[in-house]
Amino acid sequence: RRPGTPTRPWRVDHQRSANPYASRFGDGWEDRIANCTALKPYVCITKMVTHIFETTKATFTGTEHEDNFEFYHNALSLPQ
Repeated sequence: RRPGTPTRPWRVDHQRSANPYASRFGDGWEDRIANCTALKPYVCITKMVTHIFETTKATFTGTEHEDNFEFYHNALSLPQ
């Protein structure tokens, strides 16, 4: 390094991390990804299935199938 040149932090290869997003963005990585404009049209499959389960459970509450309801959803086959 030449005298007077600023030091630069080492470049981190986030792809080598177990979770590259957490490596790059820290603890708030899920919020950063969710608020990314390029990803706004997409939904995490885990959040989608959780929503489907909770909504279906609420629908069957108070019915004879409250404890044995089922749902089917193949989100991967939806037309785009």
